[in-house]
This record gives sequence, structure tokens and C-alpha cells, in this order.
Amino acid sequence: MLKGVWLGALAAFTLVGCTSGEDTDGTDTDTSSTECENPVTPYPSSDAAVDFYYRGTVEATMVTAEDSATLTVADAAGTEAAGSTSWRGNTLVWESDAGLAPSTTYTATLNYSCGERTWDFTTGSVGSAVTTPGDLVGNAYQLDIAGARFIEPAGIGSALGSFLTFELYVGVTGVDGDNLDMIGALGAAGVQDVCETSIPFPTSDFSENPYFEVGPQDTTIVVQGYDITLMDLFISGSFAADGSAIAGAELNGSVDTREIVDIYQEGAAEDTICQLAEGLGVSCEECADGEMLCLTIIADSINADVEDFTLQEITQEDIDANEDCDTDAG
Repeated sequence: MLKGVWLGALAAFTLVGCTSGEDTDGTDTDTSSTECENPVTPYPSSDAAVDFYYRGTVEATMVTAEDSATLTVADAAGTEAAGSTSWRGNTLVWESDAGLAPSTTYTATLNYSCGERTWDFTTGSVGSAVTTPGDLVGNAYQLDIAGARFIEPAGIGSALGSFLTFELYVGVTGVDGDNLDMIGALGAAGVQDVCETSIPFPTSDFSENPYFEVGPQDTTIVVQGYDITLMDLFISGSFAADGSAIAGAELNGSVDTREIVDIYQEGAAEDTICQLAEGLGVSCEECADGEMLCLTIIADSINADVEDFTLQEITQEDIDANEDCDTDAG
């Protein structure tokens, strides 16, 4: 059984370059104005302009960043939504202060050296509070990691997504007022893998119902016989009002590339992955021991439907006692 294929893909992505003329999420760069020397790629693009996550970021990726550029978002009546902008590389990112209204059409307006650029998008139905939060208890959701939009490491885009065949679940174990308890688990063939420990997320704040944040939590999984730790795994998203789905989930964590270098090439130097990443313009970051050998992973726009089973809390003791688990295989 393949476990944690996505971390093995971190090595594989270094062999896959970005396609010329494409953004990291595979959308074509805007070249509608041949006179513009700084074309822009908007987000959401045409394939994400409907059912857009109400807490999602609106973005304009340029060939060259311009400090004087502005990006705003307004509804059909022209009322500007409260938000702030920041730069992520050459991408100007607008983020709402409190979330946009669900099921509402908005217009994003970019003003920069090539003039004014506008694009419309409509938020999805998710955004209203869960009506009976207690009904979430026992629900399990499979996160669509393969369909995610990868933000970090920059430059991977859909190339990395094509390698992601593992199943990641989150489940609600308790709701108490503004507190939410959840666990995570790996799976295969649509069911939880009971030979892998579950992820015991700490109690999280649910005061912004339907929005939740769980983590951080270190998570160890096995890739081709190697123990790999995803450090500070953090997951956020929003439940549908009836609890039937999760929309706009984001996964955030980091990995020490020294743990995956042998997956790429056994016996290779410990900085091999970072050297390969550097060739794609991706810089490794500082690890806990001060070495610049860690990579941050951020993926958003992840959706999930409720499953027909409840996640189990699995400990190492449970695995050791399960005769169906090959504990000697790593």
C-alpha cells in the first residue's frame, strides 16, 4: 500500500518544470493586451469564478511586481468589501477582513501600469453558520488533496497535484459551544487505514462558525519504508450549513527535506532536494536545528463531502494489537 505518496512527490516535483505561458495553477497568463509589458493572471480564473470560497483570496499575478498596484473587491452595488492586500512574490493578494457574503457576485479591480483590469466571480453557498453544530459530531470528510491549488512551494502547481493519490480524512469528535474537537486520519480505497495512527488535533476555536482551524500537529507517516514527519500540520476550512461538506479547506505544514532525500536518490547529499528546488526558484527555509533544509507546503481550495463512516481514534498500541497490521514493515 502506498502511504504518504504526496511527500514522495516533493522529490518528484523537482524533475517537472513549469510550462511556459502558464501560472502555477495551470491557468493561461493574460496576454489580451499586446501593448501591456506586464501581463497579469487573475484569480479566481474563469474555471473558479463560480462557487468561489467566501474566505478565499483574490489575486493578481504579474510578470513584475509593482508596489503602486492596487486591488479591490466590490459587490454589484459598488460597495467595496473590507480587506487588505499583500505581496506573495509577484502576486498581489487581497484578503477579506471577515469573509465575503455567500452566494454573491463580486467584481475585482486591479489598477496598475497597464491600466484597469476587472473580473467577476460569485461566492458559493457555504458561509452561513451551521444550524445545529452538534450534528457535526461523528461526521468524517475526505479532503480532495489532488484537486488542491498549491501555493507553496511556489512553481509546483498542477505538476505536484498529479502525484497526489493518498487519502486524508478529518472527522468531528465533539462540539462544545465555541470549541471544536477533530481528528485526522490517512485512508485507502475510501476507508480509514486502521494500521496508521490517527492525528489528534488540539481543541480549536469554532467561534466563527462555520469556519474552523485545527492544529498545529506533527504527523508522522511512512513513505517507501521511511518515517516522514509533516511538521505543524494545520488545516482550516468551513462547513456547509447542513454539515454535508467542507469548502475552501487549506492545508499548511512543513517537511525536513533530509527525511525525503533517500526517496529521491539513496545516499544523496542531505541538501540535494533543496539544491534541485533552488533551480526552480524555490528556496528552502530554516529548520528547528537552524539548517536551511525545510520546505513549507501550503495548499488551498480543498473541498470535501461527508462520508458514511466515523473516524476511529487509532494509537500505536491499537496498531500493535491488530494482527492485520504488519508492524515490522515500518
